[in-house]
Amino acid sequence: MGWSQRLWLGIGVSVLVAAPQAWAAGPQAPGGAPPAAQASPGGEGGEGGEGGEGGVSAEEAAADPVAYVSALDVVAAHYVAGKAAYAAGDRDAAAELFAHPIAEVYADLEPVFAARGVRPFGDLMAQASERAQAGAPAAEVAALADRVLTALAGAEAG
Repeated sequence: MGWSQRLWLGIGVSVLVAAPQAWAAGPQAPGGAPPAAQASPGGEGGEGGEGGEGGVSAEEAAADPVAYVSALDVVAAHYVAGKAAYAAGDRDAAAELFAHPIAEVYADLEPVFAARGVRPFGDLMAQASERAQAGAPAAEVAALADRVLTALAGAEAG
C-alpha cells in the first residue's frame, strides 16, 4: 500500500475513532469549541485528554498493531502536509507540521519503537523542522521529509 493510500486510510481511521467520542461529548460551546470543563480528569490538555495527537496512545500502539500503524500514519500525514506547505512557500506552517508530531506522537512512542527494534529517528524529524524554519532550499527540506517517511515505513516493518 502506497503512502497516499495509507494517508487516506489513516485519516479515515482517525475520523472513525474520533466520531463516537465527539458524539459522546455532547453539546459544544459557541463557535464549535468543546467546553473547557471537558478536560480529562488527569489534567491532560491539548488533544482533549485523549493522549497525544489524534488520541494516539503509546499503550495502545504497543498492544495493537492497528493502533501502532495508525500512530505512524498520524506522523506521516504531518510530513506529507509539511512538504506540500513548504512547496507552496509556507515555511512556518511546514516547520510546525514537522515539529508537532515529535512531542505529540514520537516522544510517547519511543519505548514502543525500542521494544520493536526501530532505530531512533527523532533527530531527523527535528532537523526537517529546523531546516524548514531556516528557509533551506525546497529540495533539501523535501529530502529530509522523505527520509522521515522512509523511517516511518521502516518503523512499520520493525
